[in-house]
Amino acid sequence: MVTGDFFCDRICRMRKRENNRKTKYALMLAATSFIWGSAFIAQDIGSDYMKAFTFNGLRFIIGAAFLVPVIIIFKKLYPTETTGSRKDLMMGGIISGILLCLATNLQQIGIGLGTTAGKASFLTSMYIILVPLIEFLFLRKKLTVFTWIAAAMATLGLYMMCLSGMSGFAVGDIYLILCALAFALQILALSYYAPKTDPIKLSAIEFFVTGAVSAVIMIFTDIRPVGLFAWLSPLMETPAVLAILYTGVFSSGIAYTFQVIAEKHIEPSVASLFFCTEAIFAAICGFFILGQKMSVPEVIGSVLILSAVLISQIKMNGEKKNE
Repeated sequence: MVTGDFFCDRICRMRKRENNRKTKYALMLAATSFIWGSAFIAQDIGSDYMKAFTFNGLRFIIGAAFLVPVIIIFKKLYPTETTGSRKDLMMGGIISGILLCLATNLQQIGIGLGTTAGKASFLTSMYIILVPLIEFLFLRKKLTVFTWIAAAMATLGLYMMCLSGMSGFAVGDIYLILCALAFALQILALSYYAPKTDPIKLSAIEFFVTGAVSAVIMIFTDIRPVGLFAWLSPLMETPAVLAILYTGVFSSGIAYTFQVIAEKHIEPSVASLFFCTEAIFAAICGFFILGQKMSVPEVIGSVLILSAVLISQIKMNGEKKNE
């Protein structure tokens, strides 16, 4: 005879398994944010041994290669039905890849010019605020009062970080601000093509385009002026190799795979909160690994930018649920 206790026990076990699954996916997102945040340290180290186009050319080609077996595995475990054509997949990969190439090379140049990892990560996170502003200016999408508040806070935070901080306004900061703008355009391109296509295939093409374009430019800007052997020599150094492998395999490959898996099971509003911690991890790692410190105005600016990002993300996800 089946009793009420039996059903209660089954329900409790099912809830426990569901909670364990959510915890697992939450840990994946936390790991993703940590890897992306700590990747700024690898980028900082890499800038001591190679120029931006060399770093990103090697990094993203490795990242694209890593995603090839992931595509094969995901095709069996998570079959995806898409509404777009092969043309949508290729166009999306090429357009977003070119924009990602622009964004990541501006970012790497900025870091190479001396902007600290923590500061670079917070300035880059400005793209989250810029996305709705670009939609307002060029796509005529309405903005809520929360978006305007977030934009004002981010602007004030930008002032605190770049103009009133002890390090002052530097050339590297300009590259990082332009980098955030390029990332915003890349996100808009992905938001158009990603719903129609397989996200991992799209990213693999995007990474390959970024790596290939960077590699072509690298030939003229990095190799020709110094010669092949002079260019290759610093790449053989252990820190340089580790920096490329970490950003290529862990940041572009493993972290992105974690993100795709976890976001299938985690609410977008929760996922966005995890991703907001990326800049915090970068600042913490920069302090403990590289000994980089932030001045009081820069810390205040970081808090303002992070708060603006949180406000914009929570509000946007709330609006998506109501649609």
